[in-house]
Amino acid sequence: NTIFLGLGASNQPASKPWGWLKSLVSIVTFFAGAMIFSFVMRSVGALRRGTLMVSFFIQASLIIIAVALIEADLIPHSADDMSLDGGPLFLELIPIGLLAFQSAGAMTCSRSLGYNEIPTVVLTSVYFDIASDPKITDNPTGNVKRNRRVGGVVSLLVGAIAGGWLSRSSGGMESALWLAAGLKYLVAIGWAFWKTAPPK
Repeated sequence: NTIFLGLGASNQPASKPWGWLKSLVSIVTFFAGAMIFSFVMRSVGALRRGTLMVSFFIQASLIIIAVALIEADLIPHSADDMSLDGGPLFLELIPIGLLAFQSAGAMTCSRSLGYNEIPTVVLTSVYFDIASDPKITDNPTGNVKRNRRVGGVVSLLVGAIAGGWLSRSSGGMESALWLAAGLKYLVAIGWAFWKTAPPK
């Protein structure tokens, strides 16, 4: 997003003159989401089951709102539906903002739980961490952080493949978003049954 925002200064790519605006909205709403989720979770107790449950419910609900706007034909379904002189194009910024905001919530939860090695947004730093790990060849039980990093990369890859096939289905990309929201709701419900940590 930062690269596309920078390219927008020179009107690139020419075929997407407002692409920089999408990147800007994504960055700003992600930043806002990170600040809000972090502040609220720290204030009420980031590791409390209720906090994590509410966080995932909010994340899932934001995905539901985004996909519902698309399904209701209020937002363009694809680039072919958009007008390059504004109108529907700018409505597309709404789901972009909602999805970026909720993804900050996922990263906040991952960091709060102490799993910084699990990728939630981008993979570049994770690839570096895997490649530069001096214990990369340790047996599976000897390097838990490596296992989490590799598991995170594989999970994102499988999710991308599934999302790609779902986007080609009759349900389109909306079906992938419904699935993502459903999974987040399941995680939120799962927190309600998570065992309380023993007192220290």
